[in-house]
Amino acid sequence: MPPAKQRRFCVVNPDGGPLVLRLQATSAFRAGADFQLRLAGKPVVETWKQAAGDSGASDHDITLGPKEVDQHVLAWEILVCAMVPAIDQGIVEVQVMQDGANCAMTKLAQWQLEKVPGCATNKQDSIKGNLVFLIHP
Repeated sequence: MPPAKQRRFCVVNPDGGPLVLRLQATSAFRAGADFQLRLAGKPVVETWKQAAGDSGASDHDITLGPKEVDQHVLAWEILVCAMVPAIDQGIVEVQVMQDGANCAMTKLAQWQLEKVPGCATNKQDSIKGNLVFLIHP
């Protein structure tokens, strides 16, 4: 029997500042992502595209406040390719930040990738995942 998938939860301070989503990738990679925020079984609240390139990271301000985000699911698909063919290993990560610090997650949204296809080949690796926001009183 295959192992059960562990759900990823992100703990947010309801009295803290706004939430920021950071997409981060090794600088030799190009990572482009589609994000969706919704309550399970409900219409999408927010969608956005995000890319990480030369700077290694990009940030997006989540429109829902910390008190409203409880039980919302953030889902993503990230496409990754290597700009430098000789550098085909690296890390891609999704972080949620509040008040300048990473929010606690029950399972990191970080992937160590190897043999990432070169961008010139028009091929990419795909990373799909999600997390559920929880507020901590």
